[in-house]
Amino acid sequence: MNSLEVVKSESIFLQRRAVESPVEVKIIPLSCERMQSILQDWRTYIKEKMATKELSPEMKTRLSVCNKVIVNSLLDLKSDKKLYAIEVDSKIEGILIATIQDKKSTFYVDTLASSPRNLSGETQIKGVGSALINRAIQEAKNSGLAFIKLRFFDGAEGFYKKMGMSQTEQGFVRNI
Repeated sequence: MNSLEVVKSESIFLQRRAVESPVEVKIIPLSCERMQSILQDWRTYIKEKMATKELSPEMKTRLSVCNKVIVNSLLDLKSDKKLYAIEVDSKIEGILIATIQDKKSTFYVDTLASSPRNLSGETQIKGVGSALINRAIQEAKNSGLAFIKLRFFDGAEGFYKKMGMSQTEQGFVRNI
């Protein structure tokens, strides 16, 4: 099997940072239109948040990087993309945008992002990125793909290595 099948939503449990009890989240597939709407909502949130004076320089930098990822994702959003999100209490807390590349041997993650609400500490869901990467790995395995690759994002090297990936010149890779 070398093509990705349509996958239904899946419920898993993650942790809230400030509370010890788990929270149920859903990993859901999205349409391009829905992903576009989510990304536009995130951009609006970032603009409003950046206009406040209470943000630390570190938080402004994190939200600025998130905004750049969103803009790049909007520019590259096409129907051949595999689009997934983490949904918590009817809000999207993370996204993954991927394609199949290298003669259908590689699941390539173009974008992996946590919601700006999560980055700013409003929702504080732990494990959003890990859950999305694990979903991508499982989908790649089920589809008979050989690799999962991620584009490199500054500051995420430790996370990628924790997920079992090795650094290359183009980003990070993991054999499936």
